[in-house]
Amino acid sequence: MEESGQAESEQPLQSFNTHEAGLASIPRWLEVLLAKEFFNSCLVHEAEKKNEENTLCLDCCTGLCSHCLPPHKAHNLLQVNFANVITQTTF
Repeated sequence: MEESGQAESEQPLQSFNTHEAGLASIPRWLEVLLAKEFFNSCLVHEAEKKNEENTLCLDCCTGLCSHCLPPHKAHNLLQVNFANVITQTTF
């Protein structure tokens, strides 16, 4: 936790221009996006219909289903569709 008392995942969006030890840092939301498995059932709303997690809150760095969205409506959100393909390449 940082001095402000906010957890790391609650920090606002960071710029790609941030440098640590001379290397560009990767924003936390991007790390979460690349590691997240979307379209799983939301554990909070298991009994609800249309409960697949297909949205990432970039401010909170968490996956959301449509039922989780209302508290995050003022946040930066990224909706993932089946047509979106994210690949990770090893150089």
